[in-house]
Amino acid sequence: MSEQIKKGDLVIAIHACCDRMLRHPAYGLPLTVTGFHAGLSRCDGCGWAGNITWAELDERFAANVSWLKRIPPLEELQTYRITDETTA
Repeated sequence: MSEQIKKGDLVIAIHACCDRMLRHPAYGLPLTVTGFHAGLSRCDGCGWAGNITWAELDERFAANVSWLKRIPPLEELQTYRITDETTA
């Protein structure tokens, strides 16, 4: 992660622990972080386990924060201003 993810950020899952997680309905969708929680977790698909920080996404899903990429707001992406220079 290049920038720390915080509540309210738009994110997308770009990593997962196994193929089962890659098929999860939330994988690849842009979702909003609504909160965080930490704790021990275990994947039923591959057996991966770890004490991690989870991001709650749109209050329906959760994902390991390290699997997410932040989608910057448009204001951060605009490096120049486009002006209309047409004449009437």
